Amino acid sequence: MLRRLAPLIALSTLALSLTATAQRPFIVPNYYVSQLPVLTPGVAAAGELTEADGQSYKDGAHLDLYQFEGVVGAYVELELRSYDFDTFLSVFDPAGNLVEANDDADYDGGDANRSYVSLYVDQEGRYTVVASAYAQYGLGAYELRLDVQPSFSLDDATVVTVPGAIDGALAATDPVVPEGWTGPSRAYRFTLESEVALKIDAASSDFDTYLYLFDAAGRLLASNDDHDYSEASGYATDSQIFAALAPGEYVVYVSSWSSEAEGDFTLTFQEYVPRN
Repeated sequence: MLRRLAPLIALSTLALSLTATAQRPFIVPNYYVSQLPVLTPGVAAAGELTEADGQSYKDGAHLDLYQFEGVVGAYVELELRSYDFDTFLSVFDPAGNLVEANDDADYDGGDANRSYVSLYVDQEGRYTVVASAYAQYGLGAYELRLDVQPSFSLDDATVVTVPGAIDGALAATDPVVPEGWTGPSRAYRFTLESEVALKIDAASSDFDTYLYLFDAAGRLLASNDDHDYSEASGYATDSQIFAALAPGEYVVYVSSWSSEAEGDFTLTFQEYVPRN
C-alpha cells in the first residue's frame, strides 16, 4: 500500500517516538499530498503493511501515511488495530510537529495490537497520521479509525453561581464528556471575575463520581476520579479538583466511572484567595 511513497519515507528523518520532537518537522511534500488517503470520521480504513512500504529510520518499521482535516476546537480520537503485528500510531500537526504517539493502548492489559491517541485540535489544516508496526518485522493487515467530536460548546451547560452548591442527577442516557472515556455526564458552566483558587467537589452515594474541568476554549485543565480512596475515608469514591484559575468562563463535568451509572449527586464550589 502507498508504494509510491516508499522513497519519500526511506529518505525522511521521520521518527515514530517522542524523541521526534527534537528533530526538524516532518513535512509531506505537496506533490505527495494528493496521494495520501484522507480519513473519514466514523469509517474504518483497512490497510496492509508490506515489505514494499516505506520504512522509518527509528527502527526500520514499515509504515503507511494518512491525513485528516483538523477543525479548531474539535476532539479527535484515532485507533489502530491489527491481528498480525504490534501497532504503533503517530500524529503530526499541519506544521509537521509530532503531537501524539502511542504504542500499546492498554499496556497493563497486554494489548500490544492496539494503539490509541486522542488530541484537541488547536490548528486548522491537514494532520498527518502514521500507521506503523513497532519494529521492522511487523507486517500484515490493520484497521485505522478516526472519530471526531464537534467543537467544544458552552451552550448546553447549566449556568451555576460560584461559590455555591447544586444538587443534580445523572442518567445513563446523558452524553459523555468531550474526549472523556468515562460514563454519562452533566455539564455546569460558571464565570470567574477575578483570580481564585477553586475547590470543586462531586459527591454521590449512588455512583463513583468523576470530575473534568475545561476552559472556555475546550482545553482540559484538570480531572479527578477518587480524591481520597483509602481505608480512612471508607474507600470513598467522591471526586475533587483544586486549581488556581484566572478570570474567565469554565465548564465542569460531573461524570461517572461506569458507563451505565446513574443517580443523585452534589456539586460544590469553594473559593480561596491566592497568596502571592
